[in-house]
Amino acid sequence: MGVSPEKGNDCPEGGEPDEALVARCRGGDATAFEALFERHHGRVFRLAVHILRDRENALDAVQETFVRAYRSLDRWTGEGSFGGWLTRIAANLAVDGIRRRRRNERVEVRGDQGEVVELPAPHRTPEQSAEGGELRGQLERALARLSPMQRVVLVMKELEGLSCEEIAATLRCSVGTVMSRLHYARLKMRRMLGRQGLRGPA
Repeated sequence: MGVSPEKGNDCPEGGEPDEALVARCRGGDATAFEALFERHHGRVFRLAVHILRDRENALDAVQETFVRAYRSLDRWTGEGSFGGWLTRIAANLAVDGIRRRRRNERVEVRGDQGEVVELPAPHRTPEQSAEGGELRGQLERALARLSPMQRVVLVMKELEGLSCEEIAATLRCSVGTVMSRLHYARLKMRRMLGRQGLRGPA
């Protein structure tokens, strides 16, 4: 089951409903799960790559999302959309990946009194930023400095176009929590980008 991020249709016209495909999967029909993968993997990839900011890690997250979904099909009750359920799995995997990466990137040194001083991981060099475009580099650095959940809600809102209600349902938290995280994410982005003479999300 290869990943082709450029393909994938969330709702093909005349296609079999997700509910029917899931029922067939539960009955042992492997082709039904292939159909679900083709339908939804594009959206899962877009979410993962925006959060993780790395294509290879995003592809791994897509594969792991569908592996977990296949193993947990009985847990999907049909109350929400199957796509939303997949998005929640992918978002949780992406957040876990960010947290692991941040733990690995911490550099521990000792001060004069033996106290631990944590230094951030090195940023991209100016040459690396120039390769991808200075603006893109500044946006990525600002996005990387958000907390994992702030980044998730900002990506889902600004890039995926989901409503606060949809994000709350996907992440299983309150709308108020989503709005709070979104507010502080936008505030941080405006502050960081403002120092560079750029405008952050409104």
